[in-house]
Amino acid sequence: MSDEAYGRVTNPERFAPLVTAAKEVADDLATRFDVDVTRVAGDPGSQVVEAVHFVPAQDDQAPLIVSFTSFPGVFLDVGASQRIALPACGCDACEENVENLIGHLNRYLSALVSGQFSERIVDSMVEHAWEGGNWRNSGRGPIPELRVAMPVDGRWKRWSPK
Repeated sequence: MSDEAYGRVTNPERFAPLVTAAKEVADDLATRFDVDVTRVAGDPGSQVVEAVHFVPAQDDQAPLIVSFTSFPGVFLDVGASQRIALPACGCDACEENVENLIGHLNRYLSALVSGQFSERIVDSMVEHAWEGGNWRNSGRGPIPELRVAMPVDGRWKRWSPK
């Protein structure tokens, strides 16, 4: 892959099915779980065209914001600090596959609603961990502005069904 492929995006519309899938999953979450749902239009000039905010019934259940971008793409803002961008880049060199991205979307949201996401502050860094049936993901980074307070033990609880 040439260096110029990094930064070149020749077909961003290939990610449109990801946005469609994310909207379907968001609708499904709203019908299955005890959450307050607010739909918000993006600010003019922002890459976010619409966002769906989910606030679970209990404070120890991680909140979620699913944002749909003009790229097209999706941001998942989860819990106090975690942000997941799908696609992560979108350039020609990265060759991100939309079917794989839809799989990632479903895995992250399934882990979230089943209480398999944790985040905590350690040594002036935020650590996060995800667990699913046969996958794990974790990392750490600088402490961003927190959206909500983290659970004392770091582990977010499963969402309550309706």
